[in-house]
Amino acid sequence: MCLAIPGKVIELKGETCSADFNGEILEVSTKMIQPKNGDYIIAAAGIVTDVVPEWRAKEMLEIFQCK
Repeated sequence: MCLAIPGKVIELKGETCSADFNGEILEVSTKMIQPKNGDYIIAAAGIVTDVVPEWRAKEMLEIFQCK
Protein backbone atom coordinates (compact mmCIF):
# COMPACT_ATOMS: atom_id res chain seq x y z
CA MET A 1 0.00 0.00 0.00
CA CYS A 2 1.17 3.48 -0.83
CA LEU A 3 0.60 6.72 1.08
CA ALA A 4 0.08 9.68 -1.24
CA ILE A 5 -0.08 13.36 -0.42
CA PRO A 6 -2.34 15.61 -2.46
CA GLY A 7 -0.85 17.84 -5.13
CA LYS A 8 -2.31 21.00 -6.66
CA VAL A 9 -2.63 21.12 -10.46
CA ILE A 10 -0.74 24.13 -11.77
CA GLU A 11 -0.71 23.49 -15.52
CA LEU A 12 -2.57 21.19 -17.92
CA LYS A 13 -0.58 19.86 -20.89
CA GLY A 14 -2.63 17.57 -23.16
CA GLU A 15 -2.70 14.16 -21.48
CA THR A 16 -0.50 15.28 -18.57
CA CYS A 17 -0.45 17.99 -15.96
CA SER A 18 2.11 19.61 -13.70
CA ALA A 19 1.20 19.49 -10.04
CA ASP A 20 2.79 20.91 -6.91
CA PHE A 21 3.29 18.17 -4.33
CA ASN A 22 4.49 20.09 -1.27
CA GLY A 23 6.97 22.16 -3.28
CA GLU A 24 8.01 19.41 -5.69
CA ILE A 25 6.61 19.94 -9.18
CA LEU A 26 5.83 16.66 -10.92
CA GLU A 27 4.30 15.83 -14.27
CA VAL A 28 1.61 13.15 -14.07
CA SER A 29 -0.69 11.48 -16.57
CA THR A 30 -4.32 12.58 -16.84
CA LYS A 31 -5.40 9.67 -19.07
CA MET A 32 -7.65 8.14 -16.38
CA ILE A 33 -8.97 11.29 -14.68
CA GLN A 34 -8.98 14.79 -16.15
CA PRO A 35 -8.53 17.42 -13.42
CA LYS A 36 -8.83 21.18 -13.88
CA ASN A 37 -6.26 23.86 -13.03
CA GLY A 38 -6.30 24.43 -9.27
CA ASP A 39 -7.73 20.98 -8.43
CA TYR A 40 -6.08 18.90 -5.74
CA ILE A 41 -5.20 15.43 -6.95
CA ILE A 42 -3.87 12.12 -5.75
CA ALA A 43 -1.43 10.37 -8.09
CA ALA A 44 0.02 6.89 -7.98
CA ALA A 45 2.73 5.56 -10.29
CA GLY A 46 2.65 8.85 -12.21
CA ILE A 47 -1.11 8.70 -12.96
CA VAL A 48 -3.85 10.88 -11.48
CA THR A 49 -6.13 8.49 -9.58
CA ASP A 50 -8.46 10.92 -7.81
CA VAL A 51 -9.50 14.55 -7.48
CA VAL A 52 -10.11 15.56 -3.86
CA PRO A 53 -11.96 18.57 -2.47
CA GLU A 54 -9.72 21.43 -1.34
CA TRP A 55 -10.86 21.10 2.31
CA ARG A 56 -9.92 17.40 2.31
CA ALA A 57 -6.54 18.05 0.67
CA LYS A 58 -5.69 20.75 3.22
CA GLU A 59 -6.77 18.44 6.04
CA MET A 60 -4.53 15.67 4.68
CA LEU A 61 -1.57 18.04 4.27
CA GLU A 62 -1.99 19.21 7.86
CA ILE A 63 -2.14 15.63 9.14
CA PHE A 64 1.02 14.79 7.18
CA GLN A 65 2.53 18.10 8.39
CA CYS A 66 3.13 19.29 4.85
CA LYS A 67 1.23 22.56 5.24
